[in-house]
Amino acid sequence: MALNAFEKFAIEIAFAAGAIIRRGISEQKSYSTKGTDIDLVTEYDKEVHDYLTGKILSTFPNHRTWSEESAIGERAHGFFDEGYVWHVDPIDGTINFVHGYPFFAVSLALYKENQPLVGVIYDPVHGECFSAIAGNGARLLSGGESQSISVSDASKLVDSIVATGFPYDRHQNPDDNLAQTAAFLKKVRGLRRSGSAAIDLAYVALGRLDGYWEFRINSWDVAAGVLLITEAGGTVTLTGGQAFQLRPQISLVASNGRIHAPMLDVLESVKRST
Repeated sequence: MALNAFEKFAIEIAFAAGAIIRRGISEQKSYSTKGTDIDLVTEYDKEVHDYLTGKILSTFPNHRTWSEESAIGERAHGFFDEGYVWHVDPIDGTINFVHGYPFFAVSLALYKENQPLVGVIYDPVHGECFSAIAGNGARLLSGGESQSISVSDASKLVDSIVATGFPYDRHQNPDDNLAQTAAFLKKVRGLRRSGSAAIDLAYVALGRLDGYWEFRINSWDVAAGVLLITEAGGTVTLTGGQAFQLRPQISLVASNGRIHAPMLDVLESVKRST
């Protein structure tokens, strides 16, 4: 099957999932916690997850899906390295969704033997769908139009806006990203925290942000976004500068490429001082 057909399928089901999410924006959400008191899941996360995985597995019965729900029973790294795997985040930014803060997205990515093929991130509030095919660039679909996208041309941290996020166990774990955030705040033009890694990565690909870093983030949060960024001309590595490889939990730096080394230097300077 051609990659553009996989992309078309992913966009179609992302838009359908977005319609489910929009239905719940103005409603009172019921939710439960998972892992920590600030890690939430709603009935809409579950409904969208079941819709997406159901459509994927009924259309491609030889494929597999990887999401928070599937990961409960499957932690082996080898799961990523065989065949076609769809990385599914039904609502990236659930806390935002619960509180009515309008930054959350559907994130879908298809990998084969741990190589990215297709990535789609759909923001149903702002009507923006970001899409990438390996070797074929990245684009933004909005208002019925499609345009190619590319990363920004900022070459210095002082001219850059960067984004980050914080781990769900930050109330208990001293490795909380606060020192790194403080260090970046002294170096950059602006620092943002949207609460959705998928949207942050899409914004790096589009050039709205110049860089992003985060520690201990799940694969389904970033699998689509890293393909968007590389296809838009940017760079993604691990926080130590090592080559990026998708794993169940990752610490990563993503940028326009021009500020990548300075971002790594900031993280290394914090590491040396602690």
